[in-house]
Amino acid sequence: MSDENITSFGDIQVSGKSFVSTTGDGGGEIAIAGRNISLAERSLVLADNQGNRDGGGISIKGDSLVINQSNISSNTYGAGNGGIIRLNAKNMTVENNSGVSTANEQSTGNAGVIQINADSLTFRAGLNTNTYSQGNAGRINIVANSLQLENGGMGSQADFGSTGDAGEIDINVAGPMIMKSFGIQTDAKSEKGKAGTIDIRANSLRMESKGGILSRIFNDNSPGEIKINVEGSLELLNESGINTNTFGASNGGNISIRANSLLIDSSQVNSFTTNTGNAGTININVSDSFKFQNGALLNFQTFGMGNAGTINISANSFQIEGAGIISGTSNTGNAGEININISVKSMPVQNLASLVQ
Repeated sequence: MSDENITSFGDIQVSGKSFVSTTGDGGGEIAIAGRNISLAERSLVLADNQGNRDGGGISIKGDSLVINQSNISSNTYGAGNGGIIRLNAKNMTVENNSGVSTANEQSTGNAGVIQINADSLTFRAGLNTNTYSQGNAGRINIVANSLQLENGGMGSQADFGSTGDAGEIDINVAGPMIMKSFGIQTDAKSEKGKAGTIDIRANSLRMESKGGILSRIFNDNSPGEIKINVEGSLELLNESGINTNTFGASNGGNISIRANSLLIDSSQVNSFTTNTGNAGTININVSDSFKFQNGALLNFQTFGMGNAGTINISANSFQIEGAGIISGTSNTGNAGEININISVKSMPVQNLASLVQ
C-alpha cells in the first residue's frame, strides 16, 4: 500500500485495549500512516499468517510514533513466512512493557524481519524475533541517527525443540548509541540451528549499568559473532559486558571490536566454552587510546574439553589499572594466547590482576 500521493496526514491514536488485526492464509497487510501516531493502553497491532502464502506484514509510518504499554506482533503458524514489521518515524519511542515481535510457532515458514528506521529512537521495552519450530527466526535491522536503549532487551532466538536458525541483529547508528540496563542477545538453543551474528556500527557507543551484548550456541552448528565498529569512543561502564559462549560441540563466536578510543571500566569482555567446542577469539583494534581499569576483565576460559580462545589487542596506547586479562582452564582444554601490540612503546601498568591462569 502506497502513500506517495498523500500530501497531508492527521494524527492517529489507538488506545484503551483496542486492536488492529489481520489473520488467514497469508494474512493481510496492515498499513498505518499519520503525522503523530500513538499506540497505548494495552492496544495491539497483529498480523497472523496461518497458511502457505507469505504474510503481508505490518507497516507504520509517521513523523512521531509512540508505543506505550502496547504491542506490535507478526506470527506464522503455517508453511508461509511471517510478515515483515516496518516502523518508520522521525521520532520514535517504545516503552513501558511494550513489545515488537515476530514468532514462528508450529510451522515451517520463517519468522518475519523487523525493520526500524528513525531519526531519534528511544527503546525502553522488548524487541524479539523467535522460532519454536522448523523455520528460522527473523532478522532485526535498525537504522537511526541516535539510539537510546534502556531497561529492556532485544533478541533473536532459536528455542529448545526447534531446528531453525536464530536471526541476525544489525544496528547502524549515524550518531550516538547508548545502552543502559539493556541487553542485545542471539541464542541457538535448537538442535541444529545457527546462532545469529550481532553487528553494531555507530559514531559512538556507551554501555552502562549492566548493559550487555551476548551470543550463545548450544549445539554443533555455526556460532554467532559479535562485531562492533565505532568511529569515535566506545565505553563499557558499571558492570556492562560483551560475551560469546558455547555449550556444545560448536566453537564459540568471535568478538571483534574496533574503535578510535576504548574505555572498559568495571566491565568485562568474555569468551567461554563449557563443552568440546573451542571458545571464540577476541580481537580488539583501537586507533588511539585503550584504558582498562577498576576491576575490568578480558576473560577467555575453558570449563570443558574445548580450548580457550585467543585475545589480540592492537592500540596506539594501552593503560591498565586494577584490571585483569585472564586465560584459564579448569578441565582438559588448553588455555589460550594473549597477544598485545602497542604502537607507543610505553604501556603503563598498575595493579594488573593476572595475565594467565
